[in-house]
Amino acid sequence: MSENLLIALFTLFGSWCLLHSGMIWSARQDSKKMYLALELYFKKMEAAALEVLHSPNDHLGLDYYIDKYRQGHNDMTDEEWIEFHERCERLSTDPTVTTEEKLAAAQFLAIFGALVSLHKLSRVPPELRDRLIKNRK
Repeated sequence: MSENLLIALFTLFGSWCLLHSGMIWSARQDSKKMYLALELYFKKMEAAALEVLHSPNDHLGLDYYIDKYRQGHNDMTDEEWIEFHERCERLSTDPTVTTEEKLAAAQFLAIFGALVSLHKLSRVPPELRDRLIKNRK
């Protein structure tokens, strides 16, 4: 092969590599934007659900857990996590509460499960994490 042909082939290969790396970088940036949008959506929906579930007279029995969750939820014990989750599960099927409260509890459970599977909740008991991930499949 002539030297000019080799230079042309290497230039073509280099251009092809640059083009594809640019496409990969662009796709990566797009996926980061989508991930951020999804995370912001989850946080907004979570805040709305917790606002509905939090009440001045604590008639649902969740205010203690909601307050701890809102403070960063890293100091919640395993038992508190499990109790909070179980109370929300019971509340989502309880016929004595309002439809708004049922929907808020179910919405929080769905978002809670999504945040656990996205590894955004760092302090969740392993048995609860396994149960949530198994229920999503």
